[in-house]
Amino acid sequence: MPKSNKCVLVLWANGFEEATASIFITELRRAGIRVKIVSRTSHQIRGAHGLALVADLTLSQALPLLAEVTHLVIPATRHAMQPLKNDPYLSEFFDQITHHRIPILTCCKDKHSCHIIFSEAENISRFPVDNMYLTKFLQDFIRLAGNEDDNDI
Repeated sequence: MPKSNKCVLVLWANGFEEATASIFITELRRAGIRVKIVSRTSHQIRGAHGLALVADLTLSQALPLLAEVTHLVIPATRHAMQPLKNDPYLSEFFDQITHHRIPILTCCKDKHSCHIIFSEAENISRFPVDNMYLTKFLQDFIRLAGNEDDNDI
């Protein structure tokens, strides 16, 4: 059961990393943090290894919720994000993410790679790609989230 009304969004698109998305979603929900998978469409989308996921919300449905969003997780490499760079729906979504100053967590290899996709975003953090280190990263993230006022993360 979620501890607060705050929410973490996980962006989902073709070629994204299923294991990374699954670890984020599972660990955050296990900790009582509300998580929503968002995508451009409400149809099944296949990840990098063929696993299909369906989003909880489309990008347009997620826009009104951004005031409650604490982080946007993007479980994808720069290579998987590149086809989305000029997508007008994603452009509007990222503009709003930037406007609301929502921190972005991604597995881009370096800040330069991240800024090619998110040119206006200021608050981008990288998480480890290796699943063992990712789980440790999330444990630390969740522990910090529990220490914030009103369970904000």
